[in-house]
Amino acid sequence: MDSSSSIGLSELGVAAQAALDVWKIYKGAPPNHMALSGDIASLHIVLKELQWQAERNSLEPNLQQELTGLVRQSQLVLKDLEALVEENTTSYNATQSDSEGWSEEDILEVKARLVSLTNLMIGFNSNITRYVVTVHILGTLHTRAEIPRGRAL
Repeated sequence: MDSSSSIGLSELGVAAQAALDVWKIYKGAPPNHMALSGDIASLHIVLKELQWQAERNSLEPNLQQELTGLVRQSQLVLKDLEALVEENTTSYNATQSDSEGWSEEDILEVKARLVSLTNLMIGFNSNITRYVVTVHILGTLHTRAEIPRGRAL
């Protein structure tokens, strides 16, 4: 793997850990906001899957670039989720009321971004899988083409 893949792997690991850390914060959120914890967990799972794929497969530069962009987008969403918690923890703790603190608009906006990003990553992961399978099949076909007819492997 080249150095750009290593940087991507490092970023993937950091983003996956950040998603896990943010999930831990949100799973303890007020009941009407806990729905975000499931979406954050989904992002974490997809990031871990992408990390697994990237560790095992050398990606073409254009795929590596796309992956890096997706990882950076996930880092931005996670920072916004952390900021949402920080902005609203004080007011939530002060009021001890689910109805105050976190506006429904804030939650819906970040949820939409989170779900959209997770879906993009799932699609990207499918593209990586398709790419790896295609490369493997073409490599196998190329190898078989080199075997003279009538000879066993």
